[in-house]
Amino acid sequence: MHPSPKKRKIAAARAAAAHMAAEKTTAATTPAAATAAAVTANYESNVLAAKVLDQHRETIEILRSNVSELVNTNNNTNNNANNNAQLILSSSLALSNLKSIQRRIALQVEARRAASKGRREKVEGCSLVLENLNYERNHLREEIRSMRGWRARELEKMAWNELGVMMIDPEDSKKEKKKKKKKGDGDDDRSRG
Repeated sequence: MHPSPKKRKIAAARAAAAHMAAEKTTAATTPAAATAAAVTANYESNVLAAKVLDQHRETIEILRSNVSELVNTNNNTNNNANNNAQLILSSSLALSNLKSIQRRIALQVEARRAASKGRREKVEGCSLVLENLNYERNHLREEIRSMRGWRARELEKMAWNELGVMMIDPEDSKKEKKKKKKKGDGDDDRSRG
């Protein structure tokens, strides 16, 4: 019992996926080598597809010529039974061959569809990772921008003190002036009272 065409397509697609997975594991690890392997595989696949299409055209041409000869012999009164039998047999073989070629074409299309779906998913995954990295980069740039304006006064004082340089913070001197001024105002109030 032969499997149904749908099961054959599924089996062929699985075989193509297994073949692709085997190619991935045996491919070189460098991106250039992987690209070269993909280009080579694509070229070989295109050559194979071109051969199958040429066979398809040839078979259709044989079938057309057989049918036109059969029509012509049927219109003639001199029916050659042996010639008609050969034309019918040749046409049957051409139809069988055509069916086989179309099955191969359908399997190739299914394999390419599966391969392109896998590549599309890989590209979408990479673009999502890229988008996340861009978002993170922009977030970190924004944090760096905000931190550049921030000054750690106590750390600066400690660093200057370690170097032996007395650092006078303008804000500290302003605070001391305010304190002195308040003290001075307070002293004035006490002397008045």
